[in-house]
Amino acid sequence: MKHDNFEGYLKDLQEIHKSASGERMELQQKFNKAKEQWNEVQKDATLSEYGKTARKMAWLEAEKEYKEAVAELQKRTKEDIAAIRGEFEEHIEDFFSANGDRMDDGNIRLLNSGLKLNNNEVDRLVSQNVNNPTMLRLISDYCEKNKIDNAAARIYGTRAKAAGSQETNIFNQVADMIEKATSADDLSADVWGINKGHFERLSNEAIGNMSAMAVKPGTSEE
Repeated sequence: MKHDNFEGYLKDLQEIHKSASGERMELQQKFNKAKEQWNEVQKDATLSEYGKTARKMAWLEAEKEYKEAVAELQKRTKEDIAAIRGEFEEHIEDFFSANGDRMDDGNIRLLNSGLKLNNNEVDRLVSQNVNNPTMLRLISDYCEKNKIDNAAARIYGTRAKAAGSQETNIFNQVADMIEKATSADDLSADVWGINKGHFERLSNEAIGNMSAMAVKPGTSEE
């Protein structure tokens, strides 16, 4: 589902983590119980060899089922992440790509008029187009061409020309944490699991960072 902002895709990832990490924890708990039972069997001197062999077969089957279940969970989780990533990347491309429909005719005429704008006038143009990468790129290029050293045009223009690279890095960092939470490595799964709080804290920070981006979707961009 396309969101109104890029933070929405990170919140989708949080939901994936909540479900996948919870399932990973349940698998771990079930496996740990089977492992404890097998350890007790090994200590039980009263069990016959036949009894121990039967319990060992049950333990090996439990271990096999655990590994297969974790692998299947990882596969489903990667597919869920890929689906959200596809929607996110499509939104990024649509938002940052040059689009003639998002060019303001009045401002374009002003930029092409030959008139050299002062810093206050450039600031006003930037503020009117903070959610419009197409216009921000044009304003930045205008300033470079006319040797106007305007901080707003430089900063916003740079962000617009970056085409969502920083936003994509943030998305990938959160997605990577989810994959760690469903890892076959028990320690990694535990550290990044739902109970430790690391993912929640860092993913919320990522949402805050995404929200603080200088150039982002907004009502004035449409």
